[in-house]
Amino acid sequence: MSLFSMPQLRRHERATLGYSYAGEFGRGAFAALGKEFCLLVALSYFAVTSRWLLWMLSSAAFFGLMGGMSATSLTGRWRKKTIVRGLEVASCLLVMGAAFATQGYVFVFAICVAVALSTASMPLVSGIYGANFSTDVRGRAVGRLQGLAVGTTGLAAAGIGFIMGLDVNYFRAVIVVVALLSLVCSLYSWRLPESRYAGGRNGGVGLRDFVNVLSRDHAFVYIEAVWFIVGLSNLWLFPIRVFHLRDQGYGDQQIMFLTTAAMFTAMVLATGLWGRILYRINFAYYRMLTSGIMLAGLLVFFKATHPAVICLGTVLWGLGQAGGSLSWRLMATFFTAPSRVAVYMSVHTFLCGIRGIIGPFLSLHLREQVSTQTVVWISTAGFLVSILMLVPFAPVAARRQQADANG
Repeated sequence: MSLFSMPQLRRHERATLGYSYAGEFGRGAFAALGKEFCLLVALSYFAVTSRWLLWMLSSAAFFGLMGGMSATSLTGRWRKKTIVRGLEVASCLLVMGAAFATQGYVFVFAICVAVALSTASMPLVSGIYGANFSTDVRGRAVGRLQGLAVGTTGLAAAGIGFIMGLDVNYFRAVIVVVALLSLVCSLYSWRLPESRYAGGRNGGVGLRDFVNVLSRDHAFVYIEAVWFIVGLSNLWLFPIRVFHLRDQGYGDQQIMFLTTAAMFTAMVLATGLWGRILYRINFAYYRMLTSGIMLAGLLVFFKATHPAVICLGTVLWGLGQAGGSLSWRLMATFFTAPSRVAVYMSVHTFLCGIRGIIGPFLSLHLREQVSTQTVVWISTAGFLVSILMLVPFAPVAARRQQADANG
């Protein structure tokens, strides 16, 4: 049995998987635009030096995650997939507009809004997957979809890196082509099955739902605190690694290969394995393992000087990131019923948005005061603290997983 094989799928599960292939392919391609690529365009083509603008580019996706609760609240009136399509179409059109910007600040603002709109749909997509896939196939099905998404991001980043090496002025054509591809995929994937009923009282998510989750589910709040620490320690390094490689004399093409391309290629190779074991081991142990691998990878990355060793660090980082991203995407399924996944994911993504916004802001300002290695050591401490916090959570995780398995 292969890493991506799974038990017999029900009819609506097969349809969900089939149409979602297109959706995740388009999201993976679009994600390549919101990674190191736009940061490099801002630095190399527009000569952006403002830390505030660079921070906005680094945190754009997380502004969208914070807006995920607002997007989820609309499910009281419309189906999730309809809202997802609207957000993704708007983001594709906006990013195509950014391709024709002549001023750096216009490019940055347009890209930031486009990326934010795209990521605002993530809790809704997770809600569809949580409701459409049963527990026995969910991990491997979503693992397969995520593998496609991150693989597409890796291939797109490699292609973009090659083009950037030829001439940075080609970035406009790159953005338009990738955005059009993502737009077509989004429109096609809208055909996936989902109930026509919004869900009534449980369909939308308001402030009361948000507060109820945080005030009543203490185990969920605890794991969110753990995730906040490890997430902050990880996310604030993403803009720093670009500056770190530029300081060592690497060009835009090399940076694209050593960061986005290498990381997402590693993620696609590992996602199938993580999807196969996600629901088979204790969730706390799973997170400890993924965090430990990420920590090893980032230490190798920032300590190395030879490109091959730097690439090895990125690969290790990506292997851990693959498992962490998959559990992040399905995290709510360990804590609530399928009908409430979107509610929990809106809270989860909102809190992720906060750390994704705070992290790059702190690291971009901190690097002006201390060395890159000091920032890395702070991240190391954060990873270790988060791993230790998971030890007492293991029995709680076991009980929650058993409850989910029992329906």
